[in-house]
Amino acid sequence: MGSHKNSDAEESSSSDSDSEFDIDVGDFDFDPVGLHDGWFTHFKDKVSFFYGVWTVILTPLIMAGYSWAMPAFYSLKFPVLIWWRFRKYRKSNWHYFLFDLCYFVNAFFIAYLWLGNDNPAWFAVCFALINGPLCWAVVLFKNALVFHSTDKLTSLLIHTTPYTVTYALRWGNHLHPNWRWSTEVAPDFWHFFWLPLAFVTCHQILYAFVIRGLLGKKLAANPDALTTYRYLFRKQSGSVYRALGVLGPQHRESLFALLFIAVSAVQFLPTMLMYRYQWLHFLVGAFSLSCAIWNGASFYIEVFAARYQRTSSKAS
Repeated sequence: MGSHKNSDAEESSSSDSDSEFDIDVGDFDFDPVGLHDGWFTHFKDKVSFFYGVWTVILTPLIMAGYSWAMPAFYSLKFPVLIWWRFRKYRKSNWHYFLFDLCYFVNAFFIAYLWLGNDNPAWFAVCFALINGPLCWAVVLFKNALVFHSTDKLTSLLIHTTPYTVTYALRWGNHLHPNWRWSTEVAPDFWHFFWLPLAFVTCHQILYAFVIRGLLGKKLAANPDALTTYRYLFRKQSGSVYRALGVLGPQHRESLFALLFIAVSAVQFLPTMLMYRYQWLHFLVGAFSLSCAIWNGASFYIEVFAARYQRTSSKAS
């Protein structure tokens, strides 16, 4: 998958279940300074660990006592993370991942927070997109809570922080009295299914126009460049890959886009109930976050510990 594959990635791939939908590019480490060992790597991991732990601590504290501040906390954090990710991925030809749906949904949500906060229909569409495809992406794409990896943390926070903000806005009882967001809307199919489904469909059309159209020749000439489709099916095997080739290889990416839209449609269905019932909204988010914690535990025990054990054995 790229020329910057490290030992963690190799061990991760061998210990994984070989899922067709493992899109955690955090397994691939790229050091922009070129210092692959020594003090810089250790310092970088410590900074990432420090940031990750403080994010986990601050989020519930803000949710509990200052829920009105969650939109600002999220809006400040997201651009910094994306700037860092683009700068890192650009040097490895991975920046095409930034055309994925999750980045567009985050940008759409931030626009609501500061430009359309008096529009409850806008919030409803954001709610469905965030608590549907974004929330379930943590499970499907095996996002992991790995504190020392800024890349893994970024992947996780892009998918989970919007959930915490929608939860604060929908159920928070401590919003600033002079700074409210309009969130009350009828929980119907129009706001929670058809409009978000139109958003996903428009994104897939735009994605195909840019990635397969405008950048098609450039990507074809660069096999090291990564897109979501290239990474998911890099092994060119598996039942999903074979099923997508039923109309021939030239239509496989188009069928993948249709599959993505269909899966998103299914994920939108429970969001109306999540909007209506706080306990269900909480349980779905708790399940998604639990999967990320479990994946992080698996990484530390099965991959990280194995690497240090091997290093210690060589040193002795």
